[in-house]
Amino acid sequence: MEILEQEEKSLFVDVTTQKIYTLRSIQVATFLGGPIIAGYLISENYRAFDEDKKSKIAIVLGVLATIVLFGVVFMLPDTKKVPTYIIPLAYSWAAYILAQQLIGAQMKAHFAAGGGVYTIWRALLAALIGGAVTVTGVFVTLLLVG
Repeated sequence: MEILEQEEKSLFVDVTTQKIYTLRSIQVATFLGGPIIAGYLISENYRAFDEDKKSKIAIVLGVLATIVLFGVVFMLPDTKKVPTYIIPLAYSWAAYILAQQLIGAQMKAHFAAGGGVYTIWRALLAALIGGAVTVTGVFVTLLLVG
């Protein structure tokens, strides 16, 4: 019996007591706030799992993805013909799949062990702040360039 208890405990040793964002929260917030928010939310989940190096990488990749996204959107000739929701839908699904591949197993273990979850409202607040930062960054860039 004692061996069985030790095996059960070892399954959840790496599970954190901190709260994390769900895949759906990451996807919805990314749709509203852009790739920079995906990087931030995934980074926060990595931080909850005590993976600081991956947390920093996620932030950098979120910023780079945002820069690349705006570069591509400004370079494409006829983006006015594309419905406005298509591009955010594409990068929000990409963020969902990426998060699922990178930390999905850790998230499942966290939830199975009864780990906490941030509300969708917290993710939406991050999306609003991230969206404002992104718009400000684009505006300042356009002022400096133009």
